[in-house]
Amino acid sequence: VTFCPKCKGKFPIKPDGAGAKHKGRPYAYDNDLTACGAKLISSI
Repeated sequence: VTFCPKCKGKFPIKPDGAGAKHKGRPYAYDNDLTACGAKLISSI
């Protein structure tokens, strides 16, 4: 879950699943989408 400053709410991250997984669940990466349609921006 992440906070979207535009929508002013918390939304689940929807990783594309193409990358690495941990216990069968995909990691979220830069540019993956959230449930509201926003893109994640890496802080690194």
